[in-house]
Amino acid sequence: MAAELPDHFLVGTHADASTSEPTPDEGCRNPMVDPLDGTKPELIRSNGEYGDYKVPDNRYGVERKELLRLECSTGRVVGIVQR
Repeated sequence: MAAELPDHFLVGTHADASTSEPTPDEGCRNPMVDPLDGTKPELIRSNGEYGDYKVPDNRYGVERKELLRLECSTGRVVGIVQR
């Protein structure tokens, strides 16, 4: 079960530390950013509605062979899925 999560993840950039709110028309973005501590989950796969993100081992309760699934339009956590 996912643990120690922010209310939702923000959309980050590769150029600097700026972030923005996710929006429904953007699809799954990379990177996403944890506004609590700056962790940047990496997008591994998506279907347009949900994105599966790699996070540091044991972060958010995600184990090595798992990914954190986010709803792309809101940045909210859906759950943990297998790679």
